[in-house]
Amino acid sequence: MSDRQYEACYTFEAKGIPQGTKRKRADPVGLHASWKRRRTLFQQVWSSQKQKIEEVLSTINASTLQDLLNYLNARPERARRNRLPTGLVLSGSASATYGSVFARLSSLVANFPDKIYLPVKAATATNLKGFLKFLITSVTNNDSSNADGSDDEKPGVGRKGPRLLNYDLQNLSEYVQKNSINQVVVVFQDSEAFDTNLLAEVIKIFSCWIDRIPFVCLFGIATSIDNLQQRLPRAAVRCLDGQLFNTVRADEVLEQIFRVAHRFDTQLWFGSGLWNTMLERQRNHLGGIDAFTDALLYASMSHFFANSLTLFLSEGLSFKDVPNDHFEAVRNLDSFQTHVRRLLDSGKAQLVHSLLHSNTSLFDYSMKQLTSERHRMRSFTQCAVIIHTLRSRLAITPATSCSAIQCGALAGTLRDSPLLRILMTTIKRCPSNVLEDLLVQVQPLVPDSKAVDLSTIVDEIRTLRKADISGAPFRSTLDAPSMALHTTMMAQKVTLSKPKPAVLPGDAAYSDIVQRFHDLLAGHFTQTLIDPRSLFLNEVFFYDLKSPYREVFMPKPRAAIERALSSPADYLGCSCCGASGQSSDGKENDDVTLAPSHPSTTILYQLYVQSGALINIADLWSAFNAVSSGGEDMDEDGERMNM
Repeated sequence: MSDRQYEACYTFEAKGIPQGTKRKRADPVGLHASWKRRRTLFQQVWSSQKQKIEEVLSTINASTLQDLLNYLNARPERARRNRLPTGLVLSGSASATYGSVFARLSSLVANFPDKIYLPVKAATATNLKGFLKFLITSVTNNDSSNADGSDDEKPGVGRKGPRLLNYDLQNLSEYVQKNSINQVVVVFQDSEAFDTNLLAEVIKIFSCWIDRIPFVCLFGIATSIDNLQQRLPRAAVRCLDGQLFNTVRADEVLEQIFRVAHRFDTQLWFGSGLWNTMLERQRNHLGGIDAFTDALLYASMSHFFANSLTLFLSEGLSFKDVPNDHFEAVRNLDSFQTHVRRLLDSGKAQLVHSLLHSNTSLFDYSMKQLTSERHRMRSFTQCAVIIHTLRSRLAITPATSCSAIQCGALAGTLRDSPLLRILMTTIKRCPSNVLEDLLVQVQPLVPDSKAVDLSTIVDEIRTLRKADISGAPFRSTLDAPSMALHTTMMAQKVTLSKPKPAVLPGDAAYSDIVQRFHDLLAGHFTQTLIDPRSLFLNEVFFYDLKSPYREVFMPKPRAAIERALSSPADYLGCSCCGASGQSSDGKENDDVTLAPSHPSTTILYQLYVQSGALINIADLWSAFNAVSSGGEDMDEDGERMNM
C-alpha cells in the first residue's frame, strides 16, 4: 500500500459493529413527489394533441390523393403509341410532404389485387441492370433480397424454353399475363436524386414494353416541371404522357399544424419566442412535418417534466394530492408576488395573509384563479383568430398568416400594432354586403354576450336592406369618394374646405351600425389582447423557454469541438492539462501555453490556430516535436513516436 497511487485509499473493517442494511429511497420527495402524476398528465395532454395532429395530416392532400387514385383506376388510354402514362406529383419545397402522400396511396392501392405498387429509391437504382433486377424480383417474388445478382436465373425457373436472366423484362411480362395484372405502378418518390441518364433509359425501356407490361410511373418533383424537362433528353420526354398533380404547400401544412397546436381549448400555451424559433427553423430547413411535431413534443415534455407546478393543471385535483413543497414554490413565483402586491394596493390585506400562511386557502384560491386565467387565454387565442378571419375576408394586403398574428399577440405587441389599426379603419369603410358577411363569420368566435349584440346588428342590416328599393349595398359616410378641395379667399386669407357628400337616409343609419360594430370590436380587442406574462400563475400554463429547444434541435457542434480542443481539461477532468484560464499548478494565467501533457490533437489544433493562412509542414512538425518533448533533446525512438 506504499505505492503512490493508493495514498488516498484505505480500507476500514468494522469489528464487532453490526452493519445495517442501507435502505433505498423508494418514493421521491419534495418537488419531485408529483412526478408520476405530472407524467400521466403529460401523456393525456400529448395524446390529445397528437390525435388532432394526425387528423389534420390525414386530411391534408386528400384531394390530391383522390385524384391520383382516380388516375390509376381510369387506366389511362394509350392512344398514342409508345407513350408512358406518367403522374407528376409537384410538392415544391414540401419535399417531405409527398412521402406521406405516396405512403397513403400505397395503402389504398393494396386493396386492388390487379395492381402492383412499387416505390423505388435512388440508392436501390444505381445502374440500369440493378434497377431492372430490383423491379423484377420485387414484383415476382415480393422480395428484393435477390437483387444483388447472386442468382441471375431465378425468375425464369419454371418457364418453358430458354432460361432468362433476372434483369430481362420478359420475366415481368409473363408474370403480369399469368396473374392478370392490369397495372404496374412504379414510383420515383425523389426524382431529383436519380441519375438523369438512368431515368432516361428507364423511360425509353418502359415505353418499349408498354404494349406488354401496363406500366404507370409516378414522379415526385420538389423543384419544377421545367427542371425535370431540362434534365431529360428530348427522346425520353417524347415518351411520356404526363399529368400534373399539386400537393399542399409546406407553409399551408405548417399553418394547419400550428392552429391545432395553438388551439383555444388546449391546456398548455407556448410563448412567442419559442414559436418564432420553431417556425423559423422549420421554414429555413427542408424538414418534414415530423420534425415540427417532435419539437412540439419536446417542448411539452420540457414543461411538464421540469416544472413541478404543472400538477395544478390536473383535472379533479384535491388538496391532499399536492405536497407542501409545491405551495412554497407557488409563493416564490414572480406572478404570485406581483398579484399579492396588487391585492395589497386594493386593500385586501386579510386575503394576502391567508394566502401566505394557509395552504388550504392558497389551494382554493389558486385553482379558482387558474380556471379564470385559462379562460382568458382561450379568449385571447380566439381574439387573434378573429383578427386573422377579418383580414382574410377583407383581403387586406399584405396578407398575414395566422401564426404571425398569434405570435404578435403572445408577444403583447398586437393591440397597438399598425396591423390592427389598418383593420379597424377598413371595417369603417365596409359596404353593407361585406359587413354582413363579416358579422356571420365573427359571431361564432366571440363570447355569448357579444354574440347577442352582433346578432342584433345583423338583424338591423337586413331590416334596412328590405326597406331599400334600389337593392344597392349601403355605404358608410367614411367610404365617400375623395373630392377636390374648394378654395375660398376672404380678407386676403385662403381657406381650404372639402364639401360633404350627400348622405342618403339609409347610408346614415348604416353608418351608425358600422360605428357600433367598430366600437364593439375595439372594446373586445382592448379587453382581451393582454400580455400573457401578466396573468396570475402564468408559469403553470405558459411556456416560453428557447434554450432547451435550441440545445436539442439547433446544436452547435463546431463550438463544442473547438472548446474541447482548446480546454481539454474541462472534458478529461485531469489537472495535468490545466483548466481554461489556469496553469497546471492552479494559478490564474491569462495565456495558457501548450504542455507535453496535452493530447496530441489539442497541440496540433493550437498550432494550427496560431499559424497563418499558409502552413509549412516542416515548421509544423518542428513545433509539434518541440512541444511534445518539452524542449528536451529526444532520441530517435522518441522522435519516431512523435511522428
